[in-house]
Amino acid sequence: MAAENELLAKAGVPGGVLVAPVIPGLNDHEIPSVLAAAKAAGASWAGIEIVRLPLNVATIFKEWLENHVPEKKDKILGRIRSMRGGRPLIVSGMLTELPEPV
Repeated sequence: MAAENELLAKAGVPGGVLVAPVIPGLNDHEIPSVLAAAKAAGASWAGIEIVRLPLNVATIFKEWLENHVPEKKDKILGRIRSMRGGRPLIVSGMLTELPEPV
């Protein structure tokens, strides 16, 4: 798919990437490499969506953390709460400049 994206970018068709869901403390360290790869493939913009935890999803997510990364559970949940003022709301952001590919 990267080859198709590069062809579209060279033809002047704007494109970008959405990095989601970002889970602070679990996969946020991957953002720079994803953005660099997107830029190398011709992306001109990027969006970032922080994980949403509405209603029962929060309970399921907490159980998943406990079963898969119990040592990181409190750190991850704390970061999500701090980003959302203690609430599991939709938070998204747009980057207008992508980093240079490595």
